Amino acid sequence: MNRSRVEYREADAVEMAVQGATYEAIAEALQYRTRSGAWRAVRRALRKRTARAADAYGDSAMTDLELLQQRAWPAAMAGESDVKTASAGARLVSDARRPGQTSTSGESAHRMPACR
Repeated sequence: MNRSRVEYREADAVEMAVQGATYEAIAEALQYRTRSGAWRAVRRALRKRTARAADAYGDSAMTDLELLQQRAWPAAMAGESDVKTASAGARLVSDARRPGQTSTSGESAHRMPACR
């Protein structure tokens, strides 16, 4: 079976599981040999989804850091002291919170302040 067909079948298995179908029903509907095969297909699809989400989050964090450096570097090299930018950078670098959480100052944890 080619890769895209397998992925569509796994997605269908996840959809059925979300709707409350038993693994036996999923196996029968999607022609898995056993209910264990259906269970493994659901687990495999969920692992792939989790890995893609983690990669996307990592890419987003790197973009934030690159933007921070791009905005703050010229001022830092010129010897300017921009406390607001520096503190935003420190929060961004040390931020271990989930996306969308707010910092103690009430700003979104991933929003970049404009540099002067």
